[in-house]
Amino acid sequence: ALPVSDLAVSTRNILTESVSSMTYTSRVRTPSIAQGWARLLFVSPLNVSEDSSCSHLAQTVRVVEHLRTAEYPTPRPLHYGPIPGGGCYYLQERVTGHLMRSPGVYAELNYHELELLLRLLNLHAGIAPEVPQDWTSQVEWVALRHQGVWTVVAQSSLAVFPQLLAVCKQLCAEIDDPGLTHDDLVIGDFGAHNVLLDDHGRVAAVIDFEGAGQGDRVIDLVGLLYMVEPELFPVVRRAALRIASPAAVTACGVYWIVQRLYQGITTNDARLEPTAQQMLTHVDVLT
Repeated sequence: ALPVSDLAVSTRNILTESVSSMTYTSRVRTPSIAQGWARLLFVSPLNVSEDSSCSHLAQTVRVVEHLRTAEYPTPRPLHYGPIPGGGCYYLQERVTGHLMRSPGVYAELNYHELELLLRLLNLHAGIAPEVPQDWTSQVEWVALRHQGVWTVVAQSSLAVFPQLLAVCKQLCAEIDDPGLTHDDLVIGDFGAHNVLLDDHGRVAAVIDFEGAGQGDRVIDLVGLLYMVEPELFPVVRRAALRIASPAAVTACGVYWIVQRLYQGITTNDARLEPTAQQMLTHVDVLT
């Protein structure tokens, strides 16, 4: 990675040369390299990635352009490319608004926030991008075949994990084909942290499509179970059952349980054990 000062200078030079036809007044803020994606504030938002090949970033741009063609609310890509010395930058259109949830701030979704996200998910129907990322296959691989991140979670020493995984395995034991489609947009990181609202509380834009791909939108919908107040579990389940089978809802729920445990292990999350215990307590919402 470039030193912060060199990164800022290189990025400013690139924008001067490559985006000279556009009138942007730059204002640089020191990026946090430790977070993987550094944030620099211009008149338009700029992301800096350590991916020196820019291949993943190019795929993200294709996804965003596809979604905009489908009139999905997301900022227009303006420019991207390599940074001398390594890494890539991605400049996108600025959208006025504020995040529903700031990054790193955890708070359970209330009913109003959940309703906004559920309405937004309706727009994901039938607009699957043509990219390699296949969320339906990933869910089936983990939840039904017990592969991938499942094998990492199974090795954890936390006492609640074996019991929770045993319940998950039992829930999926009779599921052969959950009937998940490949037709929809699946973000995989869908939630309040990547939704911008305007001053009237309406959705202004959705951002961050690094993991987006094809699949069944119920995958993202069921993921909301682990973001809402427990009193709203039935609301999420009813919404999921309107667009997918009970088997699909169960498989997706098991996938997100295992994925959440995996993320907690890899990030040394201090809340992981009580989170796992809460998941075990409420696992019947998947049946």
